[in-house]
Amino acid sequence: MMVVMEVFDIQSKKGEKVFGFIDMLEYPHGTKERLPICLIEGLEEGPTFLLTGNIHGNELHGLVTLQEIIQEVDPTQVKGTIIIIPSLNPAGLLVLTRTPLYVSTDPNRLWPDPKPKKKPQLKYEDPFDENLDPEKHPNIQEKFYTKFAEIFDRVDYFIDLHCHAIRSLPYSYLDRVYYDEKDE
Repeated sequence: MMVVMEVFDIQSKKGEKVFGFIDMLEYPHGTKERLPICLIEGLEEGPTFLLTGNIHGNELHGLVTLQEIIQEVDPTQVKGTIIIIPSLNPAGLLVLTRTPLYVSTDPNRLWPDPKPKKKPQLKYEDPFDENLDPEKHPNIQEKFYTKFAEIFDRVDYFIDLHCHAIRSLPYSYLDRVYYDEKDE
């Protein structure tokens, strides 16, 4: 079968569900930060969805929901492509904190500009060197999300699942939609 979608060296084929990992960074002790990814490619062409969760390490419901979607969705019943990254913050997940252990900034505030005026010229040296100028050397999390900029041009819909921390009460919030009398 012909390759339909390639995301970070992971290739999908029509009617298949494929799994892989996105290597994000290497820690000083030699292990890598890796994000799990699943590509679900339908038999027919259609929109491309990017579904992500766990941007905050203590938000587990999105992670579990995406794992269930991965298990339940039959690629032969899909029209288009679904890219699923259940955990964007495995380092925060390991310690059940909002932020990863190596960054104090809210990771949800570090997404790249989807339509930058010019391509950023970023230089990365040793991200663990505390003496680096943050203006010239963005932190690790910013490096993560500049990698995602290459996906955004190919995605029609991006859904990032959030929740409150583990002990929160369940609820749903829907932005208010205003209707004309004729639409009600």
